[in-house]
This record gives sequence, structure tokens and C-alpha cells, in this order.
Amino acid sequence: MLDYQGNQIPGGKYSFKDKAIPTDRWCLKADYAESSMAHNTGVARLWNDHFRDVLVDGEYRCRTEAQQTVIDNGYNYDVRTAIDGFPIVVFYRQTYNDSLICLGQYNFNNDKSSHEVYGFENVPEFDNSVVGLNAKLKKLKEDYSQLDPSIEGNSDKMKKMAFEYSKTEAEIKVLTSALKISSTALEEDKKSIDENNISSDSKSEFTPCCSV
Repeated sequence: MLDYQGNQIPGGKYSFKDKAIPTDRWCLKADYAESSMAHNTGVARLWNDHFRDVLVDGEYRCRTEAQQTVIDNGYNYDVRTAIDGFPIVVFYRQTYNDSLICLGQYNFNNDKSSHEVYGFENVPEFDNSVVGLNAKLKKLKEDYSQLDPSIEGNSDKMKKMAFEYSKTEAEIKVLTSALKISSTALEEDKKSIDENNISSDSKSEFTPCCSV
């Protein structure tokens, strides 16, 4: 990876503006099919900044946990919920001695697959798996609230739910502790749970969002 002066970029990761997290993925977006041009990116920037900074009942409730963590720890880069970017004019040439050819106006944007930009990975002092675990716990509690443990058969159903939402022994321990279920009993039921085709991989993906 070279910069505009032909110098090697350490680690191959580039920060395209002040406070932008260095990454090796970007999106050069050509708005040739409609007339919004850079307005789409501008709206995304407004969305990110508004929900990061808006106060709800005196609290920053719309910040993701990753955003709050980097703000609390004085991290030098900006963790986002929507893309950042700006308009550019793109030129290219096949060799250094060739004349530049103009390709046109583009938007130089974050790529949606740059996970570090959105706080999914490589954020200091933050573990995204904790967010996922909290989401699983919330969903599990909602499911549990619909079952009466005093009714015959519901106790086993509740244990199966806890195992279904758990990928690791650590998650099983957290979930069962929060729900006051014996993790030992849950492990003893593992064999019968597997035989009933309850898969520990059948879980939906979780995307942090604001809760108002």
C-alpha cells in the first residue's frame, strides 16, 4: 500500500481523514444512476453524529457500547454506526510515466465490511462478544418469561434454551448464573439436548443499536 507520494504505508492500513480508524478496505462509490451524489454520505455522517451525541433523559442512550467505551478511554479514533466519507475526483494510470486519465467524481467512503470502523473488532478495552452475550441474555429472558417452570416439562425446555443460546462454556456459565439455573445440570443434559437436534450454532447475528 502506497500513499499519494509513493511512500509505503506501515501495515497497509490507511486513515483517510482525521480521527478515521486506519483500515485496508474502502468503497469508491460512483453515483452514476441517481443524482444524490455526495448527499447520501452526508446523511450517513449526520445520522452517526446525531445518535452519538443526542441526549435522551440526560443520557447518551443511542451510543453503542463500543462508542461509549472509546469515548470513556480517550481513544484517538472514531467508532461509528454509519459510514464516513467525502467526494473525490479519481484519476488512474497504468504506469508511473503514463498520463493521468480522469475516471470521474466518486465518494471515498468507509466500506461496510471494515469491522473495526463500527466497533466489531480491534477496539481497545472493548470486547464485542460481551455485547453479543448481553443480547442473548435479553432474548433468553424474554423466552423464559413465557414459560412457567412449575408446569411439567418446562424446566427441561428452559435448560435447552440456555444451551441453544450458548457457544462456549463461559457463555453457559454467565447465562445459567443470570437465570439461576444449575450449569452442572445443564452440562449433564448436553447429550440429550444434542440428541434432540438442538444446535449450539443456530443463533442469529447481533448488531448493536440504540435503545431509547
